[in-house]
Amino acid sequence: MAIKGKRKPKQRPASRPPKREPVAPPTPFLHRRSVQLTAGFLVGVFAMIVFVWVTNSLRADDAEAESAADAAKRRAAATAYQQAVRGAFGEVGVVDPGIAPTIFVEMDTALDAMAAGNQPPDAEATFEQAAADAAKARKELAGFDVTGTVADQGFDAIAAGSFTGSAETLVQVLDRYRQAADVAAAAAVAGGGDTQRLTDIAVDLRDTARDQLTQGWTEYLQALRAGGVPEAPTTGGIVPELPGGGG
Repeated sequence: MAIKGKRKPKQRPASRPPKREPVAPPTPFLHRRSVQLTAGFLVGVFAMIVFVWVTNSLRADDAEAESAADAAKRRAAATAYQQAVRGAFGEVGVVDPGIAPTIFVEMDTALDAMAAGNQPPDAEATFEQAAADAAKARKELAGFDVTGTVADQGFDAIAAGSFTGSAETLVQVLDRYRQAADVAAAAAVAGGGDTQRLTDIAVDLRDTARDQLTQGWTEYLQALRAGGVPEAPTTGGIVPELPGGGG
């Protein structure tokens, strides 16, 4: 009887690990939607900043150019007025920068002598010449169109008023000197009590003209400063400030 051999137990195959699902590779950083949206937003903001900066720069350049043009117009107007005033008062005296001019020196000397009772022999001729010079200078200054010169030149109301106001006052100064010279000439030939009476009137007119000259010249210097043409006294005096600026 055959003896059956022992069967070897069948070996079971080792269990395999579970299959993994395929994993998609990560999206590159720059390709991510959130990164793209953020980058697009930042680019837009940067572009807006650049646009605003460029626009403001152009506006600033335009404003600077316009300001320079206005300043040039104001200087031209002030220079024209300066030349008119210097020309008129140069006919009757010495005009130095930054201070009221010294005018009608010979007339003043003769008038003061008459007021003291010492009439110069050539007093009548001196006064007649002074009256003629004053009339000529007045006509020259009054003929300058100061209002038209400063109109639409970028001056504010205060600055424009300093031009027109000073011009009016300085014309009155020359007018008062002419009147004083005419009265003084009459006093020189009147004789008796009329000489003293007329001399006193002439002195009053002359003194009024002096006061007006100080006032008008101060305003004239303010006008020049507002126009960018300041005058500084060679003796170190102070040029008056213009209230409110030059616009």
